[in-house]
Amino acid sequence: MNRSSNYSTSYKKNKTSGFRKFSQNHKGRKILKMRRKKGRKVL
Repeated sequence: MNRSSNYSTSYKKNKTSGFRKFSQNHKGRKILKMRRKKGRKVL
């Protein structure tokens, strides 16, 4: 029980940190794309 709960918490932490790194790396590119295509929205 304790082992599985610890695994789930660590997995969640890794997921969020990975997402943060990904967003930081790709933020600049997204902004550049948005500026290039003014009429289009890039989600």
